[in-house]
Amino acid sequence: CGVQFDVDGRSQARRADDRPDAGLDDPSPLVRRAAVGVFGQLPPPQRKAVVPLLSDPSRIVRMQAARTLAPLGDEAFDAAGLEAFRNASAEYVAAERFNADRPEHRTKLGGFLAERGDAVAAEAEFRAALQLDPRFVPAWANLADLMRLLGRETETESLLREGLAVAPEAAALHHALGLSLVRQQRRDEALRELRRATELDPSNERFRYVYDVARDELAK
Repeated sequence: CGVQFDVDGRSQARRADDRPDAGLDDPSPLVRRAAVGVFGQLPPPQRKAVVPLLSDPSRIVRMQAARTLAPLGDEAFDAAGLEAFRNASAEYVAAERFNADRPEHRTKLGGFLAERGDAVAAEAEFRAALQLDPRFVPAWANLADLMRLLGRETETESLLREGLAVAPEAAALHHALGLSLVRQQRRDEALRELRRATELDPSNERFRYVYDVARDELAK
């Protein structure tokens, strides 16, 4: 359930220093936002360094901080931090709802809600995104992943096949379907889907790695 970051800002933040917290105090709000986004690639417990950015003067930085910290429970914050998180989260939600006529914004909001533990609201946002654009692959992928997290594997597979019916060249959906089939121990079908993902997106190292590992393990 990801969110797009400013690529140029992120690269500037990384060039400034190799430390994960590089750029958090940069004068440019674009660089600070990108630096906060870098923490979104880390396990949730390691993201608390961005808590002060919840009160950043720039709204885009505050919203990015809220998005990055979404997986943390309320107990992870002190009283002041929790209030700042709730305020920044409200700004984030309002911004996404303002753009609710775009599937990418409904999908990003769904991802935020899912990480906050509101599966019902998250599912509603993903489905709303698909109503806007049935070919919007991230919404299919995120909705299917939500079903996986809820332990609803049959629905996961069904959703991925629905998505592939309208977007048959979507490598991400083939990859996700392959993983679903692995979890269901349907080996031959799983390998076909994982292989198809690598064929459609040969430059994706993760797809290739997962396919190679699955091929070795499932052949035993």
